[in-house]
Amino acid sequence: GGDQRAYLLLCPNLSIAALAAAAMLQYGAPPERAGWVLLTGLFMSVAAILALPPPKPESAPAHG
Repeated sequence: GGDQRAYLLLCPNLSIAALAAAAMLQYGAPPERAGWVLLTGLFMSVAAILALPPPKPESAPAHG
């Protein structure tokens, strides 16, 4: 529970973008600019997730 200014910290990039867009709207920026901030944050987050290295396979248990 929280008010309208509470954001889920799913991804730090998206949280910062959401805070920036909310501040822009609060201080009179056009909604299109706030939308571009959100889209840029989303694309950067997706690109960062896709650029992560693959997980290392678990080693097989040793027999003996």
